[in-house]
Amino acid sequence: MNGIIVQIPYVNKIGQNHTLSLTLSLQYTVSNSSATESNASIKSKAPQVYYTQNRMVTAEDYNIAPLTLSNDILKVKSINRVTSGLSKYFDLSDVSSKYGQTNIFATDGILYKKPYEEYFDFEFTNRNEIYSVIKERLGPVVSSPSMRSFYLDNFERFSFVDLNLQWKQVTKASGQCSGYFETQPGVTPSIPQSVGSFTTNNLKYVSVGSLVKFQNPDNSITWATVIKVVNDGSNGGQGALSDGTGPIVLSTIISSTAQPIEIIPKYKGAYSFAFENELVNLCLTQRNFGLTINNTTREWTIILDTNLNSNGSFDLFKQGDKTNTQQDSSWLVCFNWNGKGYRVRYRITDYIFESEKQTAFYVDADNINYDFATNTVVKDKITVLSINPAPNTSPVVSLEKDYLWQVDSSIVEPDGYVEPKKVKVSFYDFNNAGQIENPDTFNNIVGTETNYVFFKTLADGLRTQLSTDDIITTSTQASVSAPQEGQLYYFSDPSENVVKQYSTSTLWTYHPEYSAYLGRSGVKFQYIHNSGESRRVDPSKSNIMDVYLLTSRYDLDFRTWLTTGTGSEPLPPTSQSLEQNYANGLENIKTISDEIVFHPVKYKVLFGSKANVNLQATFKAVKNSTIPISDNEIKTRILESINNFFALENWEFGQSFYFSELATYVMNEVSPYITNFVVVPKINNFGSLYEVACLSNEILISGATVNDIQVIDAITASQLNTTATIVTSSGN
Repeated sequence: MNGIIVQIPYVNKIGQNHTLSLTLSLQYTVSNSSATESNASIKSKAPQVYYTQNRMVTAEDYNIAPLTLSNDILKVKSINRVTSGLSKYFDLSDVSSKYGQTNIFATDGILYKKPYEEYFDFEFTNRNEIYSVIKERLGPVVSSPSMRSFYLDNFERFSFVDLNLQWKQVTKASGQCSGYFETQPGVTPSIPQSVGSFTTNNLKYVSVGSLVKFQNPDNSITWATVIKVVNDGSNGGQGALSDGTGPIVLSTIISSTAQPIEIIPKYKGAYSFAFENELVNLCLTQRNFGLTINNTTREWTIILDTNLNSNGSFDLFKQGDKTNTQQDSSWLVCFNWNGKGYRVRYRITDYIFESEKQTAFYVDADNINYDFATNTVVKDKITVLSINPAPNTSPVVSLEKDYLWQVDSSIVEPDGYVEPKKVKVSFYDFNNAGQIENPDTFNNIVGTETNYVFFKTLADGLRTQLSTDDIITTSTQASVSAPQEGQLYYFSDPSENVVKQYSTSTLWTYHPEYSAYLGRSGVKFQYIHNSGESRRVDPSKSNIMDVYLLTSRYDLDFRTWLTTGTGSEPLPPTSQSLEQNYANGLENIKTISDEIVFHPVKYKVLFGSKANVNLQATFKAVKNSTIPISDNEIKTRILESINNFFALENWEFGQSFYFSELATYVMNEVSPYITNFVVVPKINNFGSLYEVACLSNEILISGATVNDIQVIDAITASQLNTTATIVTSSGN
């Protein structure tokens, strides 16, 4: 086969029509053969194969037999789960929530908002490397719910109140309606109104994906997403189209005479190809620049270095300033050149939901469930129930309705621990198409800007728990005229944002162990988790065997990417491909009461630039001044020791890393050339990487290079990025 062309039309995230052209040709001869097995592999596997006697009964059998199926299986770990799960045909209870549906009610929910700044670093040698970073690293950030939440929370909404408009419904069906905007009847009859580029008032923001807030005839509020606009949205002032439908289609049924109050223009979570090329050209100039969304046009625009305020708090007041005085701090993404490469900083907002004690959450980020009967994405969701008291009401009344949140991802602590008690959530988005149910959900649940939840850092310095201490919230320290003895105060002004305690003897004492976020606790909620069809198992089986596999092809591709840095990060095989390749070989030898579920294992990178920013670090070794040896040789020896320590045969899936073990190994290998060896995190406090956990489907690998190793003369506070006193000796 050669030169077969397949063309696939599609519409990208910003509504542009494209055609993907694929030219297919065989690159090499088709062959299903495997590489020749080495003598060492035969000597290792032959006794194991004989031991299993062609059957899998014991736990040891399940950890040996899969290795005999193929040379492509590099490592295996099997875990016995004693639960029947949920079948494709029968609804059975699965208390693990991993293979069935979970439906839980609880009363200890904590919902809060966490705006913050993240970053990643990259270096480049050509245009293609820059373009790859923009597509593969910046692209997911821009399209994430976290950046969309920041946009919804900080950018202006446009009012329709002065236009005196109402909605005219023409048709309704399947949870949608069509119609048009018209003037409210008065002295003159109602007139259909044009939208989009056909008008200059705020109706110009009406386009596919924009969110419109309506006040219904009963004074209730409904949000709707614009799904379709035909031409000017008014049929040339005639209203309904000739086919009997309306020129504007909304995602929700809105009754006639409902009044549009305000509109949020669509958030564009992708860059155009021309804009990406412009970013590449700017990166080649090695200048600082920022990216923002124009508050008027709602298009992505560039802030040049002469106008960019890269250190100021987010503010739209000076957006578009061209005075070359670096006053524009409206950036969402900021590129800072550091002499070798760029540090890309970006602003996001996470909504966090926790259960203090009553339940845990399970997030399966690898599967998207789709209901073909209703054409909807089936998502895990948390419903804040209407029986919760409404905020800031006297007398107390209940919320007007239930509020939906979609579960987006787990919370991974800096040490790699996945916290099961809390998850990232965002406004419920039907079909992942921007059809947000209600962008006011958080404000309706939490209330004004004075409702806070407080957390206190635990003894490990990493995790936090809800604080029950009495803390008074006020704007600034200067606003407290008569402070109380021993009282804790939170100063909420962004310029302070600290918790302090007052004492007549020491006056104000800063307490860094406390953190505050806008939110509320004691929330009554419902949590629903759904497992996809591919995760459901035969209910007649009494044992579920989770078989975790690391394949040699993924191992080779990943290590090549880690070493060369070219291309995108390789993905592990899917559960379906593992089942197709290996299920037949194991079905005939497994116990009849067992059900095998395959799980691909992926690498978790530590330390290097390819690792998560929370796991990046610099190794610092104190050189023995009495032995003549170059710094480069010490670095080479240390790197070799680190790589040997992280050799595949030394690690199991889900095994935690302890720096004390690595330090002991390196000191033994490199001694007597160094006298001390420490790891210093790049963004967290010293000591935060002394223990790193990973998931059961992960295995650790080092991404460190010689650039991550420094040879120093002595350990000081500045070397460890700490302000504490460094003790280097003890008295007698």
